[in-house]
Amino acid sequence: MLDYANIIACAIICHEANRAYCASLGDFSQLPWVDAPDWQKVSAMDGVTFILENFEAPPAASHDNWTAQKLADGWVWGEVKDENAKTHPCLVPFDQLPSEQQAKDYIFGGVVRAYVESSARAVSALDQVVGDTEGQDPQPIPTRSPDAGEPAHLSVRGPIDRPPRAKE
Repeated sequence: MLDYANIIACAIICHEANRAYCASLGDFSQLPWVDAPDWQKVSAMDGVTFILENFEAPPAASHDNWTAQKLADGWVWGEVKDENAKTHPCLVPFDQLPSEQQAKDYIFGGVVRAYVESSARAVSALDQVVGDTEGQDPQPIPTRSPDAGEPAHLSVRGPIDRPPRAKE
């Protein structure tokens, strides 16, 4: 499970991925995270938490979770999204969403899973480079030499795991 800071970081990435996807569809209404309303930030963090707690959940389950949160907050279906009136056209069952809207749930879940998996790989790689430092002096962390830009000499205790390559 991610800690609170990583849940926020992952929610920011999910939000920005959704914003970019919306822009690709010609929808430029999504604000950057720093300017987004609090309800939208809370919704993204809730979505991340849901995926973390239900890691294999399909996109429809993620949408059901989002829908339940919206309804609990007083939102209702409406032809247009209006945060003041609390209406949203996506407050329908997942299978009734247009494919462009269903894609958002696929993307969101994919981003959360990739964040978790890449974070785990980073921790594993760092542990292999630095090693178990409990009761020991910490080992140096890899750096680049300031003059040549080449990797500095390191003593690595074992091979760094590389993620498996995707089959093409």
